[in-house]
Amino acid sequence: MLKILIVDDSEVDRLLMEGLLKQAIGFEVIWAENGRQALARIEEWSVDIVVTDLQMPEMDGLELVQQVRQIYPELPVILTTGVGSEHIASEALNQGAAGYVPKSELAKLLVPTVRNSLNLLNQQRSYNQLLNRAQIAQFSFTLENNPTHFAPLIDFCEKIMRGMVKLDRIERLRTAVAIEHAMNNALYRGNLEIAPEHCIALDGPKRDDHVELIIQERLKTAPYKDRKIRVAVKLTKSEFSIKIRDEGPGFDHGQIGSWSHNARGIILMKSFMDEVTYNEQGNEVVMCRRWSGDASKPVAPKPQSVTRQPKLLGKLNCNKTGKEVEMTVDKFMLGRQKSCHLVIPFQSVAENHCLLIHDGGNWYAKNMSNQEQGTLINGEPIDYNKIENGDQLTIGTYDYKIEY
Repeated sequence: MLKILIVDDSEVDRLLMEGLLKQAIGFEVIWAENGRQALARIEEWSVDIVVTDLQMPEMDGLELVQQVRQIYPELPVILTTGVGSEHIASEALNQGAAGYVPKSELAKLLVPTVRNSLNLLNQQRSYNQLLNRAQIAQFSFTLENNPTHFAPLIDFCEKIMRGMVKLDRIERLRTAVAIEHAMNNALYRGNLEIAPEHCIALDGPKRDDHVELIIQERLKTAPYKDRKIRVAVKLTKSEFSIKIRDEGPGFDHGQIGSWSHNARGIILMKSFMDEVTYNEQGNEVVMCRRWSGDASKPVAPKPQSVTRQPKLLGKLNCNKTGKEVEMTVDKFMLGRQKSCHLVIPFQSVAENHCLLIHDGGNWYAKNMSNQEQGTLINGEPIDYNKIENGDQLTIGTYDYKIEY
């Protein structure tokens, strides 16, 4: 039987919605009084759809939509709104809600709205089942110098991966991050020939005005404006590969990987993909992600003939628990997923969490959360920052002092 979670602090409204849905669809109904309770119920039960009020204590419906979108992206959320909250409903729809129903029209619109969402969900499941039977998928794209094309391309690749292989969400996210950086390299550093020192500002929260002027001018000026980005995608049951080629003069591929040449994106690409190679000219990159059997696990490396004691690269000390964690790998994941090196199984930790990368003797932290304050260093939000010895790293409500 399908399970529906009704979230509302009004018992009268909960009973009304429960009666309408049970009578028309035959749902098993679970309820919660606010967003925080709702997240706990979702974690405990296998819920098919959520119907939530917007205005509630502790965590309102808008924040609940944002949390569900991040942690359970395939779980549809329907909003119910009172008079005067239409503008909030519009914002929630932009945040990823599947629909909304005014409370004054519950009896008329609730059941058809829920049915429509379920039909769309079933179509997506059928689509995934069909893709799961595919053995190979290949696509080629020719894109103009328009960064708005990148998100649909990345989303397309993510959906194909989700349908064809059982690659967990974090692994799909890592692949998406690698593709995004490769596309940005092709556009800005490749076709538009933006200098490496300026490319650093492209990923920041605010783009430098001088750099922005250069970009806008080159988007309208030959030869830059006429260049294209060519993308070839191939996915099988055991490998995802993507080739991205720009029409610029190419990188100095001998310097690729040096921090002094703005390789932040390239370091992430090499961290998240199993193989990253450039052609001799440096204007084409091929990235591969491989798996064997369980796609949520990367292909195991070949065993070494000599067993070596792992090198200690640093330690994480939890201020709350006093637990010390040794870091012996140069890519260290922290978060709620069981595949993480350090599992923090609490609701305060977003599913998209934090990646630590060891390079050149230093540690760097990459915020993997869509939340503005998903990862903090010394209380300040980060995107991708160097960690100094003794800095405090905050994930959710947990603080870790890093020593190396």
